[in-house]
Amino acid sequence: MKLIKIMMVCSIFALALTFAGCKKDKFSSRDTSGVVPEPVIPEPVDPTLVVFDNCESADGWDAAGGAVADPSSKKQGENAVKATIGGGDALRMQKALTSPIDTKLAKETAQLIFWLFVEDAGKVKLSDGQIEVTSSGGADQQEYNWPTSMLNPLQNGWNLVRLNLADAGESGGGADLSKINFFRIYMNTTAAASPTATFTMALDAIGFVATTSIPSTFVSFLNCDVFDEELWEISGGTGKVDAINKKEGAGALFGKTHPTGGYLHMKLKKPLSPVIKTNLTASTAQLSFWLYVDKAVTLGGQIEITSSGEPDKREYNWDASKITGLKPNSWNLVKLNLRDAAVSDDGAPDLNAINFFRMYLETGEDGINIGIDDIKFGAIPPPEPTLLDGCEKLDGWDLPGDMAASIETAGKKEGVGYIKGKIPAGGDYMRFAKVFPVNIDSKVTKANGQLTFWFYIERISEFSEIQVQISSTDNIDATRYGWAILESANLGIQPLKEGWNEVKLDLSKVSYDADGGADLKAIKFFRMFGFTKAKLTSDLNIGLDGIRFITK
Repeated sequence: MKLIKIMMVCSIFALALTFAGCKKDKFSSRDTSGVVPEPVIPEPVDPTLVVFDNCESADGWDAAGGAVADPSSKKQGENAVKATIGGGDALRMQKALTSPIDTKLAKETAQLIFWLFVEDAGKVKLSDGQIEVTSSGGADQQEYNWPTSMLNPLQNGWNLVRLNLADAGESGGGADLSKINFFRIYMNTTAAASPTATFTMALDAIGFVATTSIPSTFVSFLNCDVFDEELWEISGGTGKVDAINKKEGAGALFGKTHPTGGYLHMKLKKPLSPVIKTNLTASTAQLSFWLYVDKAVTLGGQIEITSSGEPDKREYNWDASKITGLKPNSWNLVKLNLRDAAVSDDGAPDLNAINFFRMYLETGEDGINIGIDDIKFGAIPPPEPTLLDGCEKLDGWDLPGDMAASIETAGKKEGVGYIKGKIPAGGDYMRFAKVFPVNIDSKVTKANGQLTFWFYIERISEFSEIQVQISSTDNIDATRYGWAILESANLGIQPLKEGWNEVKLDLSKVSYDADGGADLKAIKFFRMFGFTKAKLTSDLNIGLDGIRFITK
């Protein structure tokens, strides 16, 4: 199995950081990236999300120590489901659904996602245990499973867990992802709990999402839970951990700007060991952290990471003056793309051997409280998919009259409905075509983009030809890309099957083009058409849903 890192974040897809300091230095800026903090706003609901259990109630939960709904510590909604053992070392929480859920996903593209709380990560024996989902209503049959060792690294408090179904093991045959009805997690503590030394775990927001809609996982750099004076140097001796005002884990690291200089210097005194392996490249990597200031300030200074164990050698650095719009008395999420960083004269750091961090901030004012929490590396999130058409209305769609087009809600793949049609008995042709009232920017390129949609076919064996085309004019035969989608091997896609197919067409693998291809910043026309091998002897149902552009 591949090792799956888990993201430990406050709101979904958040990131984090730490501090150190010494004498006041001046740093010349070489960065022009325009780095700015992003506002902390609720993440949009993933359109592919299918909820297994939102953990608002303990009903149906079976847990070691008993399950209760807990409103005091949760990650979404009103409650989480909590279990506390007061004896033994077994941690277990499981639930069987009375009605199964349809994830609407395939094993190759599905991901199990949930929030897991542990009160003391150091007391969890990750070598023992398993996470399971089944369609049998119980354990070990029709099951996908993952060892709890895949939860490493685990932190105190809440952890966002993402597990790819493609990496899962099987027991009693794999689960039917259209009929999931059981979830279980079990593991052990390193020592037996007692009535006076209990251990608590909790779950929240369990569901399934498509891996293609999720940013890459994160690698923790510095969690800022502890102020270790042997590791950290903070100017003016003001360093401390605040266990209350934090974003992640057990605390956040705080310091004050120097009493006579109006600056804060935070750095590692010695190289970090072991080194951090980001498993990323400079073009795809992002350093992120939470930054707190207790009043409105204009920043100067620099933020640095190296693989040399010291500043100014094998270094990436960012100009702190580019971090603008900080909200006072609030945590601000800062994201720094490595492709925007300046590089030291001796070259860029080794991204699989990062071992040093320094942040030097100038405010011009003394005694300002500045905090940092949860420094991480992660992949730059892909742009949100661009919706070409949700197929929830017939407005603008051109289908042959004998196809009896309608909007159907039952059996849809997303949204509120899909376009249903049929090739009638005696017919041999189908078409879905639409000229859009305005040109649509796909926000992808030919090199990195895909056209994706859901296509329903009742009897694929009847077809001799199916083509998909896009154009940036209202003439589908000009400035176009086209794919002959029955030629699946040439396109690198799965052969079409009966029922719903999620089709992902690589823009760099078109079957043909015209006039150099479509302008992907101005898509105007979509068409799919096909012919059967012979006149049909009975009606053949077809459907279309959720047409989008996505990145690979």
